[in-house]
Amino acid sequence: MRRTVVVAGSAAQFFLWCRQNGRDPRSSQVIYADRPEKLYGLVNVDVVRFGTPWVNPRAFEIERQVGAIRARQHSEPVEPAHLP
Repeated sequence: MRRTVVVAGSAAQFFLWCRQNGRDPRSSQVIYADRPEKLYGLVNVDVVRFGTPWVNPRAFEIERQVGAIRARQHSEPVEPAHLP
């Protein structure tokens, strides 16, 4: 099962999403993105926005990290050039 990153406006919204989706908020498979540092280097995750994520004072930084996650997941592997 892929991990899920939940971008929500508050911890209460995160817990509500978990309850509505039958997920354990303490599980390592569910990540509450309340600060961008939690998202550094993540790959192979699903990102869900729930509630009012834009009210987070660090929403812009979080969204930038979400963009970085998507770029890592959708980038084509680059093969090294072969020299003659």
